[in-house]
Amino acid sequence: MAQNNSVFQLLKNTSDKQQKFPYGSVFQMLPHSCSPMQLQKRRDCQVSMQILPNGRTISLSSHGKKVGAVTLLSSQSRTSELVNLNVDQEHRGQEFGKQLVFEAIHTAKSMGKNKIQLQSEDNGSRKLIRWYEGLGFKQIGRGRDGYPLMEKYI
Repeated sequence: MAQNNSVFQLLKNTSDKQQKFPYGSVFQMLPHSCSPMQLQKRRDCQVSMQILPNGRTISLSSHGKKVGAVTLLSSQSRTSELVNLNVDQEHRGQEFGKQLVFEAIHTAKSMGKNKIQLQSEDNGSRKLIRWYEGLGFKQIGRGRDGYPLMEKYI
C-alpha cells in the first residue's frame, strides 16, 4: 500500500478478514493523512479503530496524543448510529470532529450501511445542530432520549 493510501482502502481490503480478529482488536492505520477529502495537507494525524461486538470505535491522534474519538454502532439493518463523538477541548475548532465523522461515514459504508443516525445533544443554541447540518445531516425528529434525531444517507 502506497504512503498516501487512506484508511478506507485498508479497511476495504481487510473487511472480509475481520471475523478472524477478536473483539477489542485495535488497528493502527499509518501513515494516514487526516482526511482523504479535505485535510490532505495534515500529516500529523493517525487513525486507529477498535472492533467492538456491536460496532467500531474510531480514535484520532495528533502528534502522538489522542485528540478525539467516536463510536459507530451497527445493527442488522443498513443503518449505523453515531454516538459519543468527542474532541478534547484544546483541539476543538481544528476540524478533528469533522474528520472523525468522515472516518465514521467511510467505515459505515465499508460495512455495507447506507444511513447514519445520531442524537445531537444540543444545549438549545442549535450550534451543534447547525454543525451536523453542515456535514449533510438532517433533523428528522426527536430520539429516544429527547434530543434532536438526525440522519444522513451515505
